[in-house]
Amino acid sequence: MTVLTNRTLGLAAFGLFSAVMASMLTSWLYTAGPLAAPEPSVSETTQEATSAETSQSVLVLPKPSILATTASVPQSQVPEPTPLPLIPPEILGDQAKEQIALLAEGRLVEELYNQVAPSVVGIQVEAQSDTSTTVISDSGSGVIYSAQGQILTSADLLKIALDRSGQLLENSRILVRVQQENRLFEAQLAGLDETTGVAVLTIDPGSAELVAARFSLQNTLRVGQVVFFLSFPDDMVSEGCLTSGLVTALHQPVLLEDGTKVEMVRSNAPILASGQGGPLLNLAGEVVALANSSQLSETFESLSYAIETPTVLDVAERLLGESAPEGQPWLGIAVLKDESFAALKDLYDFPDGLYVSHVIEDSPAYLADIRRGDIITEVNGEPVRLHQSLSSILAQHEPGDQLTLGIYRRSDKQIYAIKVYLKEAND
Repeated sequence: MTVLTNRTLGLAAFGLFSAVMASMLTSWLYTAGPLAAPEPSVSETTQEATSAETSQSVLVLPKPSILATTASVPQSQVPEPTPLPLIPPEILGDQAKEQIALLAEGRLVEELYNQVAPSVVGIQVEAQSDTSTTVISDSGSGVIYSAQGQILTSADLLKIALDRSGQLLENSRILVRVQQENRLFEAQLAGLDETTGVAVLTIDPGSAELVAARFSLQNTLRVGQVVFFLSFPDDMVSEGCLTSGLVTALHQPVLLEDGTKVEMVRSNAPILASGQGGPLLNLAGEVVALANSSQLSETFESLSYAIETPTVLDVAERLLGESAPEGQPWLGIAVLKDESFAALKDLYDFPDGLYVSHVIEDSPAYLADIRRGDIITEVNGEPVRLHQSLSSILAQHEPGDQLTLGIYRRSDKQIYAIKVYLKEAND
């Protein structure tokens, strides 16, 4: 019995020992023996660590942009910055160095306002209503033309006080307010031109020292040029009424019947309600145009129009000079300059003649159904050449004469014979 027990215990101990040894052998074979897996390389270890960190990160960086690649571009290949455009001297004026210094200090516009404001006046027009004793009024601005009391403004501002012939009504008056003067000046109408919308007023300055504005004598405006508009402050404003904008369009020059060249400009500088007749200014503080609503502007956007200074001064000098001779015939149109029409003529194969750019409302041409875009090819059977002046044609006739005009209408490419009766200018 004892012998059997001892044999059983020995077998159990041997089995246990064998299992332990087998387990240890298996562990050695898979860890350090021939069946062990190869150790990972350093690069693979780094990659796994980076992958683990990325998987735990919340921020996902975008792929490098094109801008980021400029860091790798050699310094010699980096392009030079685009230089700032040079400002033409005629835009800044004669005091260019001083103006550039003011611009650097941020005071250019402030100095511009202080320089020009004394030359801008307020204009109030009063007239008695046709249907009652009520006095109607309108207000606007103007610019001092000379220290002797001559003032330029918009003719449209005065229309409530004018009769059909362009003369002041009996019970109407024009009052002028001047900066730093605590009184009103009564103005006289020296003359107006309804076609261009320019009017000239005169006042007696007395002891007041008027400051005449500086006018640009050349057409230097360019599309995109910075301009300022200044009007006289109304009763609720102590000072200011300065706005700024850009020149947005330059119109084709046109010729009036008397040969006056008219050039219109449009800008997006806001024109205030009391600003009609005020000046448009360049960076030099010069008057480059006069805001108005002439009969040559489009009615749906007339407030954005201004007439350039050379035209304004030409008309003003004519109005201040001797009055036009009586009996001067008037048709009521404006035509393109020869150079402008020559380009259109070559482009569209138009016939020779005068290209009608504007037709004045209620004029003889308007009543005869002459339209904008028509081409006058002949007058009373005589051909009209490209370079023939309209004023020279009208000078051969008198008010009341009937003319037969050959009109080429581009809409249907036909020439029509249209009869028109001339009127007297300013009638």
